[in-house]
Parts: sequence; structure tokens; C-alpha cells
Amino acid sequence: MESIRLSNRKKAYLLTILVVVFLVIIMFLPAILIYYFEYSQISKNLTKFSGLPYLIVFCLLYFIKTGVYYYKMKFESSTFSMSSKRTISGYFGGKHHTIEITNEMLCGYQFFDNIYSFNCQLLLQMKKANGKRSSIRIPLSLVSKKGKKQLSAILSNIIEDNNK
Repeated sequence: MESIRLSNRKKAYLLTILVVVFLVIIMFLPAILIYYFEYSQISKNLTKFSGLPYLIVFCLLYFIKTGVYYYKMKFESSTFSMSSKRTISGYFGGKHHTIEITNEMLCGYQFFDNIYSFNCQLLLQMKKANGKRSSIRIPLSLVSKKGKKQLSAILSNIIEDNNK
């Protein structure tokens, strides 16, 4: 097996920047319009929706809390490594998920989708040399169905080679 690398770093950072900029613009644009067009109909309509800034702050905080994860995966002939980290809150002490194991240790995997966000989790089940089993959940963002199929094919091939 040649070395296979998968990553979503550019997509994750682009999505994070776009959402933050969009929410900030939506939050400050009404204040600017109210200030400069004080007696217009636009200003009167915008003052009726006084809860809009609270809704936008809630959306921004939810976005930061759920996070956008960027991942890096590298599959080689005898080992594979995966790392996943948040784009924004990763710089403020967020958890960094990293694993590097040999192919022989992998004994199962499963994807779990979250219906309230665009994140999913990859559960990797491993068997240690002494026979004990353990598992780790790695959060992933922006994984398409095609990406899941590709990742499933790679992981299934590794498990199939282990069972021979």
C-alpha cells in the first residue's frame, strides 16, 4: 500500500472564517443602519427586532462550542496516524485528538453522525498486544459521503488484511 494522505484543513478554516465574518456582519450591519438612517423605515423595522443580536451571539457561541475540526490522516503499509483539532478553540486549549498505531492493532471502526452539527465521530477499536481491547473517538468535520466511503474502504482493507 502506498502512502495515502487525507486532510480537510483548508475547508475547515475557510468555513470557520466565513461563518464568523457572516455572523459579525449580520450583527453590526443593523446597528450601523439604525445609526445612519435613524428616521427611515429600515431603522424602524430593525428596532422592532431587538432580539436579533442575542440570537446571533447564541449562534456564534454554538458554532464555537461545537467547533469545526480539521483532520490529517496518513495511511502507510504498516502504520496509520490520525489527528483532529478544532480550528478556533484549539488555540485556546482545546483537545487535540491524535493516534498512531500499527495496522495489526485495528480491529474495528464505526462512524457516528451528529444531527445538530456538521461533525461526525470516527470510533476506532484497537486490540493491544496483550489482548485487551480499547477504543478512541476522533471527531471529524466536513466529511462527505464519498470521503466516508473512501475512509471505510481503507480501514476495511486494513482489517481484512489483519484477519488473513
